[in-house]
Amino acid sequence: MSRPKIPMLGLCMAEWRKAKGRGLAPAVLLFGALHGLMGPAVLKGLELLNNKTMGTDKDPFDFLAGADAALQMAAFPVNGFALLLLASILWAEDFSLGTLAMVFVRPVARWRIFAAKVLVSWGMGLASLTLALVIGAALGLVLFGTTFEPEALKGMVFAGWMADMEGVGARMLRILGGLAAATLLMGPGFMLCALCANVSRSPVLTLFATLFLLVADFFVFLLLKGWQAAKLDGGETAGKAAEWTLWSGRGLFARHSAVEPWADIGQLMAPTLLGVAVFGGLALLMWTRRDVT
Repeated sequence: MSRPKIPMLGLCMAEWRKAKGRGLAPAVLLFGALHGLMGPAVLKGLELLNNKTMGTDKDPFDFLAGADAALQMAAFPVNGFALLLLASILWAEDFSLGTLAMVFVRPVARWRIFAAKVLVSWGMGLASLTLALVIGAALGLVLFGTTFEPEALKGMVFAGWMADMEGVGARMLRILGGLAAATLLMGPGFMLCALCANVSRSPVLTLFATLFLLVADFFVFLLLKGWQAAKLDGGETAGKAAEWTLWSGRGLFARHSAVEPWADIGQLMAPTLLGVAVFGGLALLMWTRRDVT
């Protein structure tokens, strides 16, 4: 008689307990919460500094400005580093601890284990960003209230784009679009982490190899853009090539604060989706075929 299949929820809970047991899951959520506190606090400091410099008593921000500032900070690399550390543990410890051998004790399709790791990694990223957004909105409500001054917002960092927006609903949709974009942009990093884990089988090597490759991608982007800006031979080709680096995909997050937020969204999503498909496909192939010993 065949044994009952372990539900996907059970596999996800196993991965979650692994992250929780290492203290990584609480750390990731704590990072998100701290960004939620930092966003409105930074805006309040800017408001006080601007009023003192200009000799005014303006109150330009509202709770949505605090929420968006928190989200933008949480989408920066510091929070991403914590998420990559979590992903490195999830992907590589099965090799370093030998726990993948359990598939011989109670057979589980390896692609289902792979899918559980993807869901937990991405889910933790979404949870961290959402926590930052919610706490930023709550603290923003305390510090700024529900009204804002559009004219006073012009030129302000983080919330300046809201000067051209009217209505809470429209601004909230833009912010939620930024949340979706930031969550999607985590994908290539997670898949690259999975690929490095299959090669190195070490959490530490996985983390640093992933960071090295992501930083290298950033410098390739800068090199290609500099080539284009210098108007050297092949500059136009270099500029087009730069649009296919992972770093260029980060422009997708900036769309939520642009005047026309979804312009050229296909080109901005392309390198991100391609990175997920290529790195994820290679990682899955290696994951399902490699010897577990």
